Amino acid sequence: MKKKLILVGLGIFILIFALICIFSSPAPYQLVINSKYIQTDIVVKNGLTFVPLDALKAMHLDFDWDPMNKKVVVTKPNSNKKLVLQVGSKIAMSGTKKIPIDAPVQLVHSRVVVPLRLIGEAFDAEVSWVGKIIVIRSDEYTIDHQTLNYSNDLVAARKIAISLPPNEQPSLQSSAKEPKHLLIFPEGEALRYYQSWGNHIWYYEIRNDVKHLIWEATELSTGEKIEEGKRPAQESNEIFFELAKGAEVVKYGRMNKADSPRLYGKLGNDIDFIAGMVHAIPDEARIDIVERKQN
Repeated sequence: MKKKLILVGLGIFILIFALICIFSSPAPYQLVINSKYIQTDIVVKNGLTFVPLDALKAMHLDFDWDPMNKKVVVTKPNSNKKLVLQVGSKIAMSGTKKIPIDAPVQLVHSRVVVPLRLIGEAFDAEVSWVGKIIVIRSDEYTIDHQTLNYSNDLVAARKIAISLPPNEQPSLQSSAKEPKHLLIFPEGEALRYYQSWGNHIWYYEIRNDVKHLIWEATELSTGEKIEEGKRPAQESNEIFFELAKGAEVVKYGRMNKADSPRLYGKLGNDIDFIAGMVHAIPDEARIDIVERKQN
């Protein structure tokens, strides 16, 4: 019995030492929660993924830390779910239910470190791996994710794509020259698009729920054009939505077909008014639905 306890203690010591070493050095993994990159340390050890608990605030979780007893209570607003974690314990409490944990909760550099699977399951979040990126979607975020990636409803998917916060901010400046908003999508697609205002144009691509600024350009009054990033190849068929400054009517249609009629529609009342520019295009079918990955 004594020998067994020594081995268990040694195993826990090795795990803690490994976590300290790994959390002290750069990790090759990334964490995305509800379309946002979270800067944090991630450890994958013996098939288990560990993260600092405070990195999961983007899941809309609240934490109440009891330093005296080294215990933390995790709750979610507007929910009756509650998880109680004890540092050093391999048992978590969800209400009156005991939940076995694959590895004990640890305190590393004053941060509570937990197995990621535990939090995902306790709060009904979807957790998936894409290469070395961990993608987490809270239960209330699932509908947007499903529509963005898997729905045939191009209007809804495009509105979500436009409303996503970009991971990178534009570095160039806009002016009031040609004061109109313009959106351009490849025909049948929602996950990449151009957006322009005045003399400034951006190109975005959405991967793993995150919107990336790939390229931008601006034209100076001298005629000189400044570019940042890699400009995408020209598309053969594109859809456009155009809104003049101060207008409430959107002009839209197929951009590269001279015989395609120009259509007009009222600006929608979306929270993001740019998303309100999007309308349905006759006979347009979606072609960029994401292939579902098996976890």
